[in-house]
Amino acid sequence: MPYYYRLPGGPIYTIYRDMLDQTHLMIAGATGSGKSTVLNAIICTALHYPPSEKQFIFLDRKGVELDAFRAAPHCIGYAETSADMIQTLKKCIEIMDQRLQEMKRQGVKVYPGSDIYIVIDELADLMTTQKKTVTPLLQELGILARAAKIHLICCTQSPLRNIIPTEIKCNFPARVALKTATRQDSRNIIDQAGAELLPDPQTEHRASCIYRRGATTTLYNDIPRIDDEERDRLIEHWRTAHKHFCNVPIRHKAGA
Repeated sequence: MPYYYRLPGGPIYTIYRDMLDQTHLMIAGATGSGKSTVLNAIICTALHYPPSEKQFIFLDRKGVELDAFRAAPHCIGYAETSADMIQTLKKCIEIMDQRLQEMKRQGVKVYPGSDIYIVIDELADLMTTQKKTVTPLLQELGILARAAKIHLICCTQSPLRNIIPTEIKCNFPARVALKTATRQDSRNIIDQAGAELLPDPQTEHRASCIYRRGATTTLYNDIPRIDDEERDRLIEHWRTAHKHFCNVPIRHKAGA
């Protein structure tokens, strides 16, 4: 019989929940444009769900942006070096294939289990050092992983054409353009100009974005920021719960 636990309280922002619900998501903008703000908020939004529903595999080349989330039981994989990141992507394809086979056995069209989010913090590093290896892996995941409930969240501070090539970008129906240096950078992300006109977070002390979902494009000014204290509170909530429910079938209480 499953045990029950309480979900963490606190604000859940609609914009980040919507981003979390997308098949795959691209986040790009110039250095200091607010990429970390958006990425941290998306992950914190997922931490309002139990680890049996939302799980993460982090590819964090700098070993800084996502390090704190390693302590959450939602984290099932973490890689820092380029070699480990390549192996992790290959492992993700194995997981995808296993899930697709399970779906075939059960005769279902969507995998009846947890969502797995593969978060690549700086896509530019992989695309400049391992492009020939990484591109087909991301293409395969982008095309086939959605039914297996495996999602890509790719981020970059270098929104150049060689970093976000068409063969990869076409598999990302949802994209977030933060402040860009040029009009062409904006087009590379969301296929239209506009992100170059967003206010500079360095001087305005707020981050804005243009959020594209399919054919719909929406401007968001002053997007919500989730501070480190809130992040740490959510992580500690699940660390405490995990100590009690580790290896035990669990579910959340309705309305909790």
